[in-house]
Amino acid sequence: DNIVPIWQVGEAADGTPFIIMPALRGETLEAYLQKVPRPPVHLTVKVAAEIAAGLAAAHGEGLIHRDVKPVNVWLEGDPSSPDEDEQIRRCKILD
Repeated sequence: DNIVPIWQVGEAADGTPFIIMPALRGETLEAYLQKVPRPPVHLTVKVAAEIAAGLAAAHGEGLIHRDVKPVNVWLEGDPSSPDEDEQIRRCKILD
């Protein structure tokens, strides 16, 4: 649940490669950290635990990410919500 699924990989008629993934609402961890440089501890723990769970699932399938960084972590939720739990409902690994 903490990895963005890829539904299809292909090439358009003009030769342009494409990847189809679900549309997600939220922002990258990088964008969030620019707004909130010192996030609350409970959100930091939540993000770290969910990233670890996603990486463990990938490793269990023999996949290694090799480029985990804030721009490759998606914080799914509503960034404009006043409720912190709605701002970050779950984390997903991208890329």
